[in-house]
Amino acid sequence: MGERDEDDESVERQVRAFLQNSQLERNAAYAGRGRAYRNLSDGELRVKWAAAYTAYAEVPSDQERRRLQSDLGSEIDLRGLELPLSMVPEAWAQIKARVSSAIHDPGKRAEIDEELVEDLAKFKRASERKN
Repeated sequence: MGERDEDDESVERQVRAFLQNSQLERNAAYAGRGRAYRNLSDGELRVKWAAAYTAYAEVPSDQERRRLQSDLGSEIDLRGLELPLSMVPEAWAQIKARVSSAIHDPGKRAEIDEELVEDLAKFKRASERKN
C-alpha cells in the first residue's frame, strides 16, 4: 500500500470518528436535557421526526427547527433505529440540493471547507489530548 493510500485511509478514519463523535455529542446533549421524546412509540417518533425534518428543510437556518429535528433524530439513534428518510423524500431532496448548491458555489465551498477543516482539527487535538 502506498503512502497516499495510507493518508487517504487515515483521513477517512478521522472523518468517520469525527462524525461518530458529533452524533454522540448530540445524543448526549439531548439525553442531558431529559430525553423529552422517550415516551413516544417508534411510530409516533418517526412521524414527529418527519414533520420536524420537513420544517427544518424549509428553513435550515432556524435554530429551533434544527434542534427539534436533531433531538428527535437523537431519540431515534438512541433506540437503534434508522432515520425514516423514506418518509421525507421532498425534504431530503431540498437538503441535498442546498448542499449541492453550496458545494458548487466557490465562495460557499471555501467557507464550508474552512469550517470543516477547523472542526476536524479541533476534534483531532481533543482526541490527542485524551490519549
